[in-house]
Amino acid sequence: MPGMGKRPTKRRGPLLWLAARSRRFWLIASIVLPVLYVASFGPVCWLYHHIRAPEWAWTPLLWAYAPLSWIAWNGPAALREPLTWYVDLWAPPHFGDERYDLF
Repeated sequence: MPGMGKRPTKRRGPLLWLAARSRRFWLIASIVLPVLYVASFGPVCWLYHHIRAPEWAWTPLLWAYAPLSWIAWNGPAALREPLTWYVDLWAPPHFGDERYDLF
């Protein structure tokens, strides 16, 4: 029968796929992922203030963005000021008058 002599190809799992990535991939990923994390903070703040969602829906975001929320309040000025400027682009108009109750 045709195809009987061929060995089936073994499918590789996601961990093996990640292990096979090049140094270039990991270098780019180590730069792009933190940039995307910080860039997503503004839109998440906008969603937090404009969408009525149950508390349980926001809990994962509270934990995920807690480091940036802390920097927005307590971080050094070199990090705090650009971050709060960026969040103010997304925040509601009254947001600048109140404490950064991001999460």
